[in-house]
Amino acid sequence: MIRLLSLIKISILIAFPALADNLVTINQVSSGSSNDITINVEGKDNEVNFSLGGGNNTINIDSVGKENWVGYTSAWGSGASWGGDLYGSYNNVDIRQSCSEGANCNGNTFGFHIYGTSNTVAVGQGWDVSSTGSFSADTDEYGGHTALLDIHGNSNNIYLSQRNDDTNGTNTANMYVYGSYNDVHVSQKQAKQTLNLTINNDYNDVSIQQRNNGQHTANITLSGDYGTNLSLIQQGGTNQSYSLSQNCLTSGGCSVTVTQGQ
Repeated sequence: MIRLLSLIKISILIAFPALADNLVTINQVSSGSSNDITINVEGKDNEVNFSLGGGNNTINIDSVGKENWVGYTSAWGSGASWGGDLYGSYNNVDIRQSCSEGANCNGNTFGFHIYGTSNTVAVGQGWDVSSTGSFSADTDEYGGHTALLDIHGNSNNIYLSQRNDDTNGTNTANMYVYGSYNDVHVSQKQAKQTLNLTINNDYNDVSIQQRNNGQHTANITLSGDYGTNLSLIQQGGTNQSYSLSQNCLTSGGCSVTVTQGQ
């Protein structure tokens, strides 16, 4: 089923195979122009449901598998009343979900809640996303990943990949970026990895890798007058945990490098 509400100058391409019970709902809640939306949904019981405000946004959604969700977040609900789940201009959002294990696939979940302009967001669930935003597929993928994204600032580059590489690991990333000019690259692979990331300031450069069979957890909050260069790697078969509350007041910025596990 396709449900399009109050669309204004939006180009949409939607492809469905024979399987039923897929649903797409897009609600443009403020007058904008030149938005370009491409949606591909393949499989069963997948849903894309979000509201849109602003103009000159480019949105690509490729959801393959079963019981996938792309749209507003369960934490805040629909953002239609305050301008849209994606509200702003010149944002580039590319969301790809895939699963290669047929009846054994688990549903992926991605939630918006975006304000601001000129943000670039590339999220792959069942895909690998490089630090430059390029995608490569995981061909042994069970799905089941969850990503919750919240951006209120401008000119942020966010690249997130979640893969389980022929395991039953289900990765979770809760990411809140309230500042501007931040570069964030997160890669979660294999076992059940969890990340809670909050960025309250500008000009942070963040690289986080969680991988292998250990169930790793990271809780990170960045704030202050200056940005932080953060590199965190948690790896190996032993569970690792890391927490950081960084308030950078050093002129020229701060730097944190942590590697845990073998």
